Amino acid sequence: MNIIEKLLKNPLNTTFDIEPFIHGSIKNKLPELELAIDGLITPEQAVIKHLLVQCATAVSKVACIPKFETAI
Repeated sequence: MNIIEKLLKNPLNTTFDIEPFIHGSIKNKLPELELAIDGLITPEQAVIKHLLVQCATAVSKVACIPKFETAI
């Protein structure tokens, strides 16, 4: 799971520890990243969130097709 997936699953929870989710090369930017995810989601962002969830679902279904074809 990455930061975006975590936020999409529960947009009201921005207090989780993000350090395990970030690449080592940007660990020095941890304070800036924490500030970036802190705050409330506006109605416009909620619509975008809904669209992103739909896109992620569609992509995950498409990603399963080769596995399904291999199984056949």
